[in-house]
Amino acid sequence: MYIVIGVISWSSLQIQQLFAVAPAPIIHHAPIKPKVLSQQIISGEPVSFVIDRLHINLPVKDGTYDPKTGEWTLSTDAVYFATITSQPNDNRGNTFIYGHNQDKVIARMKDIQPGDTVVITTSNGHVFTYAYTHDSIVAPDFTDALKQDSDTPQLTVMTCEGVWSNARRMMYFDLIGVV
Repeated sequence: MYIVIGVISWSSLQIQQLFAVAPAPIIHHAPIKPKVLSQQIISGEPVSFVIDRLHINLPVKDGTYDPKTGEWTLSTDAVYFATITSQPNDNRGNTFIYGHNQDKVIARMKDIQPGDTVVITTSNGHVFTYAYTHDSIVAPDFTDALKQDSDTPQLTVMTCEGVWSNARRMMYFDLIGVV
């Protein structure tokens, strides 16, 4: 009988240990800090376009391209921001500005040199400075720059080119600073 009671007691202890829940260990955590997902992006609607060396100082207006007619919003007193492209910002994307190849607009950009800067001021007071890198001549129906996205903030400026304005000059700039 002592053997039976001993076996039952031993079995009972084994079952209790099998189903026993250990107390949770005490863990000391450092205070939880909120995660910063990203730096706030600086951006704004362009309102002013300046190239000091070339004596260009123009307002920027909102502009559109109509693919059905192949026409751009244009005037002889301003440059235009293609509203379907990125606003000037310090994160990424291509800002597209265009204007007439006339003396009162951006014809003097034919004399732009690597390192020359364009300063774009936005409606919320930010000032973006871009440095000219290079240009290319493209067909009038070339609209890839309107769809272009970039991992870095860039500026593309377009104007007509050629005796009969039969081509387009694309000028490319990299962001070098913003305040």
